[in-house]
Amino acid sequence: MLKLKKDKVYIGVVRQGGKFDKLIKWWENSEHSHAFIFRDGEKIEALLTGVKLRNFTSYSGDWIYDIYEHPAMTELENSCIWQDGLNIVKKKVNYDFKGVFHFVLWFIKQDPKAFFCSELVAYLFNLNNKRFSAE
Repeated sequence: MLKLKKDKVYIGVVRQGGKFDKLIKWWENSEHSHAFIFRDGEKIEALLTGVKLRNFTSYSGDWIYDIYEHPAMTELENSCIWQDGLNIVKKKVNYDFKGVFHFVLWFIKQDPKAFFCSELVAYLFNLNNKRFSAE
């Protein structure tokens, strides 16, 4: 079992949730239905109501999720990822409904000012990879 460290950003991905999660897994042909980042009992995630900061213990016992870490990240990178996520929450960014349907209906343009769950996680980690890369 992964021992969680204080102030470290982790990625959580849901394997089992509610009925809506089963639909997402079927739609995306995936074993996961949701992704989020978390640290110290709080999580940042893109929900149907927008990007939110929530208590990490809000999932009931029926939820099953996997936890991933990026072992090579520095304290500064962890701090920047979390702060960038909080900045997105403060901007009240919407959920990217168009982006979800873009997977199947390629002609639908994604909303560049909105995120769905895994898109948010990828954005936060990629933004910081660019910021700290030697290129």
